Amino acid sequence: MKKDQRIQRIMCFVLLFTLIIIKPLTTVFAQNVFPISLGGQDKFYVDTDGNDGVQTDSDSYMTLDRVKLENAGDDSGKYALILKGHNGLEREGGYQQIFIIDDESDDGTFRIYESSEDVTYLDDDNNEVTVKSKWAHIGENGAPENHRGFVHSIEFSTSDGENSLNGYNKITFKTEKGTNRGDNISEASVTMEYNNDDYVNTIGFDNGSMAGNVLTNIGQNFHTEYVEKDGKKTSISHEIRTTHSTKGTQSFKYHIPLDKDGTFNVTDGQDDGLFVNMGMKPKRVDNPSRYRAPGTTGSLQVTISPLNAVNSGAKWRIDDGTWLESGHIVKGLKPGPHTVSFIRLRGWRKPNDKSITVIKQEKTTLSETYRVAQGTGTLSVEIKPSSVIDAGAQWRVENEVWKNSGEMMFNISEGDYLIQLKDIPGWLTPERVEFGLDTGNVKIFKKTYYLYGDADGNGKINISDLYIAQKIIVGLEVELPSMSILDVVKDGKIDIKDSLKIFQYLIGLTSSLDP
Repeated sequence: MKKDQRIQRIMCFVLLFTLIIIKPLTTVFAQNVFPISLGGQDKFYVDTDGNDGVQTDSDSYMTLDRVKLENAGDDSGKYALILKGHNGLEREGGYQQIFIIDDESDDGTFRIYESSEDVTYLDDDNNEVTVKSKWAHIGENGAPENHRGFVHSIEFSTSDGENSLNGYNKITFKTEKGTNRGDNISEASVTMEYNNDDYVNTIGFDNGSMAGNVLTNIGQNFHTEYVEKDGKKTSISHEIRTTHSTKGTQSFKYHIPLDKDGTFNVTDGQDDGLFVNMGMKPKRVDNPSRYRAPGTTGSLQVTISPLNAVNSGAKWRIDDGTWLESGHIVKGLKPGPHTVSFIRLRGWRKPNDKSITVIKQEKTTLSETYRVAQGTGTLSVEIKPSSVIDAGAQWRVENEVWKNSGEMMFNISEGDYLIQLKDIPGWLTPERVEFGLDTGNVKIFKKTYYLYGDADGNGKINISDLYIAQKIIVGLEVELPSMSILDVVKDGKIDIKDSLKIFQYLIGLTSSLDP
């Protein structure tokens, strides 16, 4: 056998040996345990060293981990939070508290409940870990003597239903007061009240027998206050005093850190993971995301062609969100219907809006094409009434020169456009018009301004307009071109404040109804 053949066989043997011996020893890292952060911190400190404030080197603290349960009876396969104590808060006997995440709510609330049996989950090395629930070992060393304190549910909801707040502001606890589960379930709630646009200044606590504002004090047992640093609220401090039959009165204080925007979001940081938004400062936004349960969302990827359009600025967005680049993947989307739209691009015809359906734990894909604009068309806008034209009403195409009513624009390149109408004091401006202009098209839009407060459309404001406003306020049906005509205080609704402003205008106390 030639020398080079022997070397080749030896190398093959070495390679085969490596594949057989080394490969089984190689493990793929899979993250199964996700630390939970609250207010951007993953340690929740309790004052136990006698020094006021958080002492990270000496105070005890708790942590939360999000896991998926392997063996947990009826809760097998569900996600859960494991609460652990550290630096003096470890439970005797190794018991921990296990909270099951309830992801079946469709009413805008979010719930978790406590497990009453031992469970297992896989760690990041795919080893099975057993967690001992203190409630499964009643009467054993380090476990409770009965079920008093068992958490039947913790529910996050909103107490301010009329305002679109970016976060929950009510927490309801259902706990066991009897010796056996279900003997005596007690309900208590903590409600954050937004009295202005600043931080919450009332935190209500109510368990039936004891109620009040915990930002002050309740029976010397429960005290809550903001902790400030450099003039900014950095955390919420809760102090609880308890009386024990043998240990006497005890007091401990724990801290909930706040994010810069006044929230204390509970999250594992994953796009398809746990997210619960609590806000100490109101944010009135459309379609707020208050929670996301792990494993309950899907993703969407949209690809745009051709490359020239992408390089020229072609983008897409979902449900009127931010504009995104071609190929971007949006994660954490709620399952169900969504709308994908595309940005207008000079010299190109954008794709029409598309309705897509997001499926839980799946990636939905969409590919759309921009088309090169060719040819020209004609455009004009006719404005009514003549009185608003006299007041200066005009129109234009996307930040170009203002045009008078009826003025024609010839030889406009085929494409997608937006018509804007000039705001005139005292008049309700028509909505903008987004449209596509094809080759050879002649498009003439007719747009009407409405005088604020002129509900009957006679061109002036009189007592009949006030009468129509009163009818709407008491719940009678009234047909108007736009309800915004009577929303003269511009708060999105018609109520006594609008009626009062119209009345003040009629008697000469105000000279304009312009919101």
